[in-house]
Amino acid sequence: METLAFYLLKSALWLAGFALVYTLFLQNERYFRLNRFFLIGGLLAAIFLPFYTWHYTVELNTEPIGSFAGMPQQGANEAAVTTGSFSVQKALLFLYLTGVLFVVFRMLKSTIPVLQVIFKSKVYRYGSIKLIRDAGFPASFSLVSYVFVHPSIDEPELGEIVKHELEHIRQKHWIDLLLFGILRNIQWFNPIVWFYGRLIRQNHEYLADKHALQSSLNPGVYRAVLLNQTFGGSIIPLTSSFNFSFNKKRFNMMNPIIQSPLRKQKLLLIVPVSAGILYAFAMPEYRNNTETEAQNENSQETKVVIGNITWEGNSVYTADELNKALDIKKGNTYSQEQIDQQLYHGPVSDLYLNNGYLFFNLESVPTKNSDGRTDFAFKIFEGGLYQFRKIELRGNKNVPADILRVVSIRSGELFSKAKLMESTKALIKTGNFVAEEVSPDVKPDLSTQGYTVGMVDIVFNVVEK
Repeated sequence: METLAFYLLKSALWLAGFALVYTLFLQNERYFRLNRFFLIGGLLAAIFLPFYTWHYTVELNTEPIGSFAGMPQQGANEAAVTTGSFSVQKALLFLYLTGVLFVVFRMLKSTIPVLQVIFKSKVYRYGSIKLIRDAGFPASFSLVSYVFVHPSIDEPELGEIVKHELEHIRQKHWIDLLLFGILRNIQWFNPIVWFYGRLIRQNHEYLADKHALQSSLNPGVYRAVLLNQTFGGSIIPLTSSFNFSFNKKRFNMMNPIIQSPLRKQKLLLIVPVSAGILYAFAMPEYRNNTETEAQNENSQETKVVIGNITWEGNSVYTADELNKALDIKKGNTYSQEQIDQQLYHGPVSDLYLNNGYLFFNLESVPTKNSDGRTDFAFKIFEGGLYQFRKIELRGNKNVPADILRVVSIRSGELFSKAKLMESTKALIKTGNFVAEEVSPDVKPDLSTQGYTVGMVDIVFNVVEK
């Protein structure tokens, strides 16, 4: 549900950005073809660009998870995560899908009768178009390669109407309307999408009027025919109506005016708007400075040749399982830093820390042999199992505590370092907190240490933006 809502929000902002630039700067320009491309660009942006997220790098100085363990208990006065049902989200999703189905139903209800007429009525050839005369449609309109007119239209009037509708067909305006129909079904609740549809149809009429007048022998007759077609039926999806947006402005837009080509540069105003939207939804990618520095230092470390490897104190995992996780082969050359990385920050520590063993600890004891190889004895302290108990937020003032619904850890689950780090990143990705200030505080209840499963509380320290 949250993913869908985020998509709809981004889509609505992209559409609003294009609609704002067009309404303020382009709507009264007579570069109708450029305006058409701009409006199509807005449709495509609103449909597809929400899937794209710009990423930027955030440098973090993160300590190993083990440093959190054993810290003294601190008072918690923040709201704990609540475990409520998602009935509101389900209701909203049901309402949204109901709206989608209703809009699709209305579109089909309007379009199917037109298709039925195409299959049942007699089709006349009028030049390069297919003409259908049907009394069921008061207004003249076109759909793909078909033109529909009322039987009462006389021949002179028909000629002007056909010139106009032929431009809709030749310029394939139905493609724009199809894209708009897809977006309208997705954003049926958004008033801007309905307004945007009117802008598209309005620009289609300007385009058709411009070319129809150029081919008309008597522009006055064309305008008179337009007046006669003022009153007609409702707008049908995917069709271009001859009398759409008939008003004084449409007549004014028919008058040719010489404009400076520099006015076309107004289209570039969408660039800063697009940059703002991309920046608003940018997501951070996190890089651990500690790990990066350790990797840089590894190249300067003295290398050792691995001899025998032994394990002491392990009961949860066998030596074979630990060797497989360590992935350090006898006879190969490594630095001590590389070995420590595998032990303390790699698969070996993950075996324990991601499966409830909060107090897991390990010591590496190297012994150099006369043959130049180094034997390693790894001493393990496994500790007991711990599970999450309270999950709290500290430092939030305006952001409600139920933001913790985005974290992946749950009360009653076994402690997991991976889930804890994943939850930290999830809080940062909400965009409500300063990325560098979000840190988890692991607070084990030492009084439960002798239990079969101990308890650990988690406090996420945050600073709101």
